[in-house]
Amino acid sequence: AVVAGASFGMGRATSLALAQQGAKIVCCDLNPEANPSGYKSDLYISTADVIMGRGGTAFFHKADISVSKELEVA
Repeated sequence: AVVAGASFGMGRATSLALAQQGAKIVCCDLNPEANPSGYKSDLYISTADVIMGRGGTAFFHKADISVSKELEVA
């Protein structure tokens, strides 16, 4: 699954939930780090690292989803 805004908030929650169901995740966002003003205790760990730490498959892809070229991966 490709998840936009995966670093924090609803995107992070969606990524983690999909990974828990067995999906392989492409975490797309401007930065891998979560917003430090968020409420989760593990914000210092990227979403992809949390998923991999739980045995899932994920990687981070820097992308601004409003720029279609940034979503293309060679």
